[in-house]
Amino acid sequence: MKFNGLKEIGFREFIILIIVLIVAIDVFFIKAIMPTLAKQRAALLSKCNRYESKIYSLINSIESRKDVFRKIAKTKEAVETYKEQISLLKNKKVSILDVGNMIKALFLKSGINVMSFKVEGIENQRYRIIYKFNVKINDTLENIVYFLDTVENYSNNMQIPSYEISKKDDIYNAKLKIEYVQVNMQ
Repeated sequence: MKFNGLKEIGFREFIILIIVLIVAIDVFFIKAIMPTLAKQRAALLSKCNRYESKIYSLINSIESRKDVFRKIAKTKEAVETYKEQISLLKNKKVSILDVGNMIKALFLKSGINVMSFKVEGIENQRYRIIYKFNVKINDTLENIVYFLDTVENYSNNMQIPSYEISKKDDIYNAKLKIEYVQVNMQ
């Protein structure tokens, strides 16, 4: 018997051979390749989840920083506006109302939530006048301290030599001593 290649294999045997080959390839794929692919898929999903959580934490930190920068910009803008008023006050006798109104306006412009603002007293010491205020604030401690620093940084003749901040029921009570030094007095 002579073998003439595919001529002796019938169509039916050829179809059976193809089906057996397909089944063999499927079994090989399921046994050998699928576990490796499943492990790689799980590793990729794990990496994606880690990166996603890192991205969300970075976005949240950026958003909180944006809020801080917005408050800083508002406070700086308000201080610039009142810097001119402070320079005008240098040559005149300043009253408690002038200083109190300036501080209240700075609080309001900077976005700090002031619940009450009271005058505690006044001390005169030569060319220095010390105004004492009691302020109740519903904001973060960082914003309050930043506000106090900006008042000192942008005013040559207005200082805050001491302040006392206490917290009760999420409301800060700030006792401020604001020192105003008279210049060019006649």
